[in-house]
Amino acid sequence: MKQTAFVLLAIVAAGGGVNWTGPTSCVSGYTCVYSNPYYSQCVPGSGGGGTTARTTTTSSRTTSRTTTTSTRTTTSATGVSTSADFCGQWDLRDTGSWILYNNLWGSGAATSGSQCTGLDYASGNTIRWHTTWSWQGGPYNVKSYANANYKFTPKQLSALTTIPTSMTFTYANTNGMVANVAYDLFTASTAGSSTSNYEIMIWLGAYGGAGPISSSGSTIATPTIDGVTWKLYTGPNGSMTVYSFVASNAPVTNWSGDLNNFIKYLTANQGVSKSQYLNTIQAGTEPFVGTNAKLTVTNFSVTVN
Repeated sequence: MKQTAFVLLAIVAAGGGVNWTGPTSCVSGYTCVYSNPYYSQCVPGSGGGGTTARTTTTSSRTTSRTTTTSTRTTTSATGVSTSADFCGQWDLRDTGSWILYNNLWGSGAATSGSQCTGLDYASGNTIRWHTTWSWQGGPYNVKSYANANYKFTPKQLSALTTIPTSMTFTYANTNGMVANVAYDLFTASTAGSSTSNYEIMIWLGAYGGAGPISSSGSTIATPTIDGVTWKLYTGPNGSMTVYSFVASNAPVTNWSGDLNNFIKYLTANQGVSKSQYLNTIQAGTEPFVGTNAKLTVTNFSVTVN
């Protein structure tokens, strides 16, 4: 039976005023079809490596609203922590160096469910956090992207030297769950631009058939970067070109690497211009369906050099 559902890609402000245009994923067997930079749908097709179509439908832009939470925080010389989760659709927690988003941008596609995110610790370039969710209905649509966004000064790709990062996580109650765990980077022709030219996703986890969009219907390369072989896909997200590196042995729950090695691979092999600016670095999870699933990030660190 054909099942089609439109998804509103809420525009959520990322650190430095950069607008985030949403994830680029469909469950296996379905394909992401984009009508403009703000709307998409998952339709029967190849999904996770299928053909991505583009239409000319236009719609008005929707601006997300941010709400304040009553979360009680504690600050000490060793960092910032919190004692309560936040559950609102656009709730966030700004630690100074990080913005932790609940970001339930696609929750309207669910027939039922909820999600809450909490900060466990943050100091400098390191954060620990968790998110717990249950989503039912709309099984071919992403419901959210709870993520930690690192705040840094945008830098031209040609000026980058290293971006060391590490991420350690666990995912509980994965039986029947469809979700990913992925970095999300955005670049643009100008520093701090709200219009990105490229989105670079690095999938450490792929559960239950979740997969990235693809224009070709297959991987375009299988590079080995920082000790892991990655399946590389590409496809459009509105006006952006998306490159998705999916770990061939996913999930990789304890990983350290250099994000600049992915950028250098794309500038050397896929025609990404070194004059682009890296404006956004985030990492989190995109859930489709599941019950009482919990992502716990026990370590996430980034440094932009």
